[in-house]
Amino acid sequence: MPHPASPPPPHIAGPAPAEDHLGLVARAVPAAILAGAGLIGLALLGVRRLVAAAPPPAATPEAVDPFGPAGVALLAGTLLGCALAAGLTWRLLAPVGSYYRRGGLAMVAAFATLVAALPTMPLYQALGAAGLWGFAVLALVPAALLGRAALRRRAA
Repeated sequence: MPHPASPPPPHIAGPAPAEDHLGLVARAVPAAILAGAGLIGLALLGVRRLVAAAPPPAATPEAVDPFGPAGVALLAGTLLGCALAAGLTWRLLAPVGSYYRRGGLAMVAAFATLVAALPTMPLYQALGAAGLWGFAVLALVPAALLGRAALRRRAA
């Protein structure tokens, strides 16, 4: 006879929530993902400007410096976008008492930011810098609206 599953210890999962935070999560996590993706879009605009301003590389792939300004800006912008998504999720979900739940959702938001930023390069190839500007605006405006809605939901 199988044993019923026992609940996780309180120090792992925290106490059972006294109120429903699903509406807050449904606003906070997408807001954070869109904010991180918008930041990555803006970082890619900077990377494209650095690449355009750089002298042309030699004919060999070894001549391209991945630790040059454009490579560092690309890495830093991507990581900052993920960090923004994780930090914003953590901050907006402050009413959720469990660090485990908040941390898990923050990690999901950080990784989902990378997926949400995937359209940036096809947009750049098709529309140029205007595509990246459009992506950033179309990500950051809803992020601000959802973030504001999450803060209102949190205060209520």
